[in-house]
Amino acid sequence: MPYLTDLAQAARKSGLRVVECGSWTGRGHGPMSSVKGVVCHWTATGPAVRPGEDYPSLGIVRDGRAGLPGPLANLGLGRDGTVYVIAAGLAYHAGEGYLAGVGANGNANLVGIECEGSGTWPAAQLAAYPRLCAALSAHYRFPAARVIGHSEWTSRKIDINTWPGGMARFRAQVGAPPTPTPPQEDGFLSALSSSEQRALFNRVFGFCRQRWFVTGPNGPREVAEGTKGATPATALDTLDGNYLVERIAAAEAAAEAGATIDHARLAAELTARGGLKVEIDYAALAKAVNDDAARRMVG
Repeated sequence: MPYLTDLAQAARKSGLRVVECGSWTGRGHGPMSSVKGVVCHWTATGPAVRPGEDYPSLGIVRDGRAGLPGPLANLGLGRDGTVYVIAAGLAYHAGEGYLAGVGANGNANLVGIECEGSGTWPAAQLAAYPRLCAALSAHYRFPAARVIGHSEWTSRKIDINTWPGGMARFRAQVGAPPTPTPPQEDGFLSALSSSEQRALFNRVFGFCRQRWFVTGPNGPREVAEGTKGATPATALDTLDGNYLVERIAAAEAAAEAGATIDHARLAAELTARGGLKVEIDYAALAKAVNDDAARRMVG
C-alpha cells in the first residue's frame, strides 16, 4: 500500500472540519503496509497549555521530539473537534504491542490519531472522536473491533482509558461498517449439491485471482496480467485481499475439522464485500457448473 493520500478524503466523510497540514501527502517514515485499524492516543497536554489554540501539539506530532523524529501520528484531533491531517505515511505512534488480526507492527498497519488533551473530554471531542474513527472504518473497510486505545495495544500506556464507558463504549459509538447486500442468487444456490457448490466456489475465486491491479494516485485500477507493478487482487489490502484469504483459510480449516461448508454461500458473502470490484453472473456460473456435470455424466 502506498502513502495514504486519500486520508483527508476519508476524514471528511465524518462531516467534521478537516485541516490539511502542509506537505502531509509526502510525510512519513516510508509507506504504510495496510490499514487494518486505528490506535487512539492523547497528547498528554492539559487545558492550560496554550488555551487559546485548538491543537497546540501540532508541531511535536508533525516534527517529533528529542530522540523520536516525527511524524508521531497520521491525524490529530483538536479541542473543538477539528481534524488535522498530518502524515500519509508511516508514523511512529504505536511502539511495541500486539493486536489479533494485525500483529506486532502497529505503525505500519494502524492509523494513529493524537487527540489534544490528557483524559478530560470537551463535548466537541466526545462527539468527534468516534465519528472520525467510524469514517476511517468505513473508508478503509476494517471492523470497529480494530479501533483501540493505546492502552489496549500495550500495557505501557494509559491513553485513552478515561473515555466515558471505556473503549467498549467507544467502539459501540463507532459502530461496524455497513454490511453490503449479498448479490442475487437467482434461486439456484440451495439446489446445488456439495460438489457443485465446491465447483462454483473454485470458479468464483479462480476468476478473482485472475484480476490484476496497480495502485496510483487515484487508488487501485485494473490492468492486464504482466503489467509493470501489477498485483493480483487477493494480495491488495485496499481490495479486501487479507479478509478474503483469511476467510477462505478459516473455512478450509473448519472443513478439515469435519464442519460442513456451504461453499456457494461463502462465495456470495466474499464477493459481496465489494472490495474486489467483481461482478459475478451467478446464473451463468450455475449453468457452467451444471454443463460440466452433464459432460461428466455423458463421458
